[in-house]
Amino acid sequence: MNYFIKYFSLLVLLIYFINCERLYVPPRPASVFKEASYNHRFRQWRYEDNQKEIIWFEDGKLFREAKKENQLYHGVYIQYFRNGSISQKGNYDQGYRVGEWVYYFPNGKIYLTLHYLKFPIDKNKFVLNGEFGNENGPYIRYYDNGQVEEMGTYYAGSFHQKRIRFYKNGKKQFEIFYNQGKKNGTAKFYDSEERLLREEYYQNDLLEKLISYRFVNNQPIINFISFYKDNQLINIDFRNE
Repeated sequence: MNYFIKYFSLLVLLIYFINCERLYVPPRPASVFKEASYNHRFRQWRYEDNQKEIIWFEDGKLFREAKKENQLYHGVYIQYFRNGSISQKGNYDQGYRVGEWVYYFPNGKIYLTLHYLKFPIDKNKFVLNGEFGNENGPYIRYYDNGQVEEMGTYYAGSFHQKRIRFYKNGKKQFEIFYNQGKKNGTAKFYDSEERLLREEYYQNDLLEKLISYRFVNNQPIINFISFYKDNQLINIDFRNE
């Protein structure tokens, strides 16, 4: 009985403190509009009218500035890190990301440049959150040292044509060809010295053949060749020479 009373008392106290936390509103920083409301879940201040949305961190530093029209993002959109530097910026057209968007590391260096169009669009991806599915055009992603990490092209939110990734030392890691999200043609993979490790041959996203290499006197020698049908291995030809 005593155990039950003790447990029940702790539960009541826990509920009390949770409700107090929900009711608590921190002092409003001078930078925050007096009409802004406080979001306890995200610990942010938020103001919105027919033309804009502004969100501040709890301490009053900007988190987001966005233009709006008909309750949709429309126009310039900028988001910030806690240190005050920009995390991403771009433009919306009636709720769709359009044009070039730039994403940054917290130190201000560019992390990613990516292009969007209203159409074509993959509706299955877009309905999830309205941020994916209409990527169209070239993109470049960078390491934090400024070296290119990956580059390629999107079509309706999927990889299209050549996609290349690099190691941090600038050497090529792989190159893969796509046709609207499906692998097609020869994909090549390299080690950190850009020596060929394997080649994969695709037709309409189905792997047909794989060639694996080893190196003798710094020259590529075939390890084995494997063959596939409907992405299932059907034969391996080992090379022992």
